[in-house]
Amino acid sequence: QNYRSPHELATNLAELQPNESGFSTVLDLGCVTGLMVAALASHFEVARHVGADLSKNMLDAAGRKNLYQELIQGDLVSMMSARSDAFDFIVSTDVFIYVGEISECLHKPRVCCGGMGSLPSPSRLALRMM
Repeated sequence: QNYRSPHELATNLAELQPNESGFSTVLDLGCVTGLMVAALASHFEVARHVGADLSKNMLDAAGRKNLYQELIQGDLVSMMSARSDAFDFIVSTDVFIYVGEISECLHKPRVCCGGMGSLPSPSRLALRMM
């Protein structure tokens, strides 16, 4: 099978945001082995990539690719709640199918995106739910 979600999402983002050339800090929720970061790199400049995943094995695999400046192991709600820094872009592919109640997950990006009072615009929060 050819897993295309990261490539398709990055391509769609580039088409939706033709004037966006890059981001300072991107949070990749459920980063697995880094396919999303690799796909984003073909369209956008990113100064700092942060990957988060539950699986230590997946984070180890992502770490071997040297795509991320920081890797975090943990569940996404706890991780996002504990962060004091802000991300200007959050991306997640095929993660929310594994989360039971997503309302708390969708509240947390407000904290991580500079304390905005509402969810970031589609150019700042990209989710793909299968």
